[in-house]
Amino acid sequence: MVSTTVDAVRVVFTSRDYSITSPLLASKLLSLCVNYSLSPSLLVDEYESLAITSAWDTALTDARIDALAAQLMRMQAKRTLPKTPVAAALKNKNAFGASSAIKGASAVAIAIDAELPNTPAAYGAKKTAASVAQLTPMTPTDAIKLIDQDRKSSGQQSAFKTRTEPGKELATYGSNDAGSVSKAPVVLVVDANEKKAKESSARYMYEKVEDRANAIDTRIRRFAERVKERLVPDEGEEGARVKLDPVGAARQTLVRVVGRICIDAEGANGGRLNENSLMLEGDVKTSSGARVKLDVSSLDKISLFPGQVVYVEGFNLSGFTLVATRLVSCVESMALPSTGDEAVKMDSDGADGDATANDDKPRCPGGARIAVASGPFTCTCDSSYEPLEELLAQFDGQSNEVDALVLVGPFVDAEHPSVAGNTLPITFEELFAAKPRAMIEAFTEKNAQTTVIVIPSVRDVCEPFVFPQPPMEEGKVEGAVAAPNPATLDVEGLRIAVSSVDAMKHLAGAELGRGYGAGADRLARLAAHCISQRLAYPIFPSPRMAGLPLDVAMAEEKAQISGDVDVLLMPSDLAPLAKAVDASALLPVAVAGDAKAETEASVGGIVPSANSSVLAVNPGRTARGTGGGSYARIMVSAGGTPVRERLTVRIIRV
Repeated sequence: MVSTTVDAVRVVFTSRDYSITSPLLASKLLSLCVNYSLSPSLLVDEYESLAITSAWDTALTDARIDALAAQLMRMQAKRTLPKTPVAAALKNKNAFGASSAIKGASAVAIAIDAELPNTPAAYGAKKTAASVAQLTPMTPTDAIKLIDQDRKSSGQQSAFKTRTEPGKELATYGSNDAGSVSKAPVVLVVDANEKKAKESSARYMYEKVEDRANAIDTRIRRFAERVKERLVPDEGEEGARVKLDPVGAARQTLVRVVGRICIDAEGANGGRLNENSLMLEGDVKTSSGARVKLDVSSLDKISLFPGQVVYVEGFNLSGFTLVATRLVSCVESMALPSTGDEAVKMDSDGADGDATANDDKPRCPGGARIAVASGPFTCTCDSSYEPLEELLAQFDGQSNEVDALVLVGPFVDAEHPSVAGNTLPITFEELFAAKPRAMIEAFTEKNAQTTVIVIPSVRDVCEPFVFPQPPMEEGKVEGAVAAPNPATLDVEGLRIAVSSVDAMKHLAGAELGRGYGAGADRLARLAAHCISQRLAYPIFPSPRMAGLPLDVAMAEEKAQISGDVDVLLMPSDLAPLAKAVDASALLPVAVAGDAKAETEASVGGIVPSANSSVLAVNPGRTARGTGGGSYARIMVSAGGTPVRERLTVRIIRV
């Protein structure tokens, strides 16, 4: 690892608006870099994630650095495998040379012999239920009983049972008086049958390079078409569509281009963007895929990430460096031309013209009650699925019933210690059938009036490892509706987009931002990126540490967020969120200092053309570590007013 200095730590933290007020704080941060083999960029990522979750301001204190150290210690403990004699023998075995291989095999045999309960070396050793289960054939039902028995035999009450303040509201949106629901709505999964047919053969790493390149090119061209609708034609081009300039073309006059943000070298700076590594890549038709260096030093604010498609005005005198004077990442922040106010028609709720044309009919007039919960559904200390059991009990019975219950995976989490360490006495499929599946099926049988929708996650060990992800096999959970990941739900006109990938957390680590101030709502801005790019996962390439099996070609077709979405469900490890997100206000046009005084010109002002806010909801995780997490209740009251005015959200601790 490259040596790190106090000055390097100070520079990185200062670039993220975190003030280091004393040399002692800088020294403590440097020691964390050394002790946990982290670069300053990775350390500030971890601190920022903790700061967002804990709702801290930009001040660095001893207590907060100590909290970061405790978090890093817990993360390191999770990544460390148990030091058993078998594991040690396997680790020390040298695979090169016959004699070394024999020596390694002997060491493994001795270690295994020492661990077997019937050998002299282990005679008299205490036998736990789990160790007996691994050596004795048994049915999955018996194995589940032994798993629970080992937990109960410790004599300690479950950490989940001792959780504090269950039922506490963590975040709210809308009026406390949510109104009433006149009738149960019809809940549909948009294009469910078509998605099942197309995604049944989805497999990771089977996409062709040509298909991936075409998908990225299509993304740029779609954004460019939306930009052209809002640009004013040059003089002499009245009535004609605006022509954009090629990326990389040398001009002595102002150029207008659309391209994709990328980094100059993959792996440089740990794969993170900085202002010195920014590049802009154009499409094939207009720019032949050319790349140029993007200089944003004169802009008043930026919020950029790899894969983001943007519109840029500036000067490119040499053909190699584009000096930006205006940058647009959200098309809706551009005012419509004065002669074309009807270019983009708005429906009664403020959605773009590509929404379903049904303005005369009120959406979701009878109202709806929707609950959303995201996995993991069991604590890290056991596989009892107590949080899921408690969650389902919240909606059991007529007094607490909901019209739709959306359960987002993972259901059997690949990151659970028992799964990652391969210490379960049964298969993953048997665990799924005995615990989450059995609980959900019992709930659907008793509460037939509730539509249960199950959405998988890439962390589900029982589901295909690819994103976008096909729905669960039909009948895998009896009584539940299987939806893909991501999915769009229709509740009598109310459109809900949902994805199980933690896009906000990935964006928090990938974003290059400045100029928004300490009081800016960063969580809302991260959600606004997905809305402005109209993608459930807009980052490309996905961060290496995220480990996301992203199929770009399939994502371009199946991970789109349409312009008529009312609610965006974004389960995340970050702090719970329930907020109306207006991407045009959160991502305004970035301008150079000398352009601020100019009147509205080709790109228009920064006044959005209409109220295009989307309700972004992060319900949190049902289980967090050894304790409980949270879930969301969404209420749509009955009425004929715009549906977004009748929405109420409560995020509640399990």
